[in-house]
Amino acid sequence: MDVKIDSEGAFGSAIVTLEAGEKFVSEAGAMHRASPNMDINVESRRKKMKVYGVHLSLSESNVCR
Repeated sequence: MDVKIDSEGAFGSAIVTLEAGEKFVSEAGAMHRASPNMDINVESRRKKMKVYGVHLSLSESNVCR
């Protein structure tokens, strides 16, 4: 996994690059774009504060060569 800070401040963003088989969990509503080779699975995770997230993964079959 490689994370690059794209911009900072109130509307800051990071570019996250995943290798095949790696996974990433994003805060709810925080993801605003994804490459077409990403499998996006939305799952709710309940904790004390009712936190929800988006689960991203790059599967071996979706790797661009």
